[in-house]
Amino acid sequence: KRFDKAIEEIRKGKKFLVVSHVSPEGDAVGSLLGVALALRSIGKDATAYLEDPVPDLFKFLPGAETVVHSLDGAGPFDATFAVDCGQRERLGKGFVNLKAPGCVVNIDHHATNDCFGDVNVIVPDASAAGELVYDLCKAADIPINREIAVNLYVAIHTDTGSFRYSSATADAFIKAGELVRLGAEPWD
Repeated sequence: KRFDKAIEEIRKGKKFLVVSHVSPEGDAVGSLLGVALALRSIGKDATAYLEDPVPDLFKFLPGAETVVHSLDGAGPFDATFAVDCGQRERLGKGFVNLKAPGCVVNIDHHATNDCFGDVNVIVPDASAAGELVYDLCKAADIPINREIAVNLYVAIHTDTGSFRYSSATADAFIKAGELVRLGAEPWD
């Protein structure tokens, strides 16, 4: 139920933009790439955009080389998925100035999120946006392949402080375990 409107946008759209916040960390990059790879895996056109470069630490992530840093001439998009970001302005100037982002689907776990999307899925109990992307894939019947699993594992791993923070809930461990079963290698 939580993801019904987001799934509707996925089903009816063809061309998508996926964005996350400036100064991205593991949850931002992992969630961004998780959504982009999931969309591509079902035949959708998905552009992954970050205003800032992918940090060196996360350049090993599957799909990291596909991230663009300019939206000049991009669009129009049927929908935009904004992940791990509480305010529209934090998505960067390139996104804020974009003329045709389509329906904005805001997926986040920060209680301070200002619900800037046309569709807002805000779950403060989630350990990371990556956990919500996992839930979205499950709800939309999008198979989680190894590449998606690696990205979502890194998202959850980093936002739980390697499973040491109070955000490391039982659900976070269960989903991380499933992502390892699907091909994420904790040692990597």
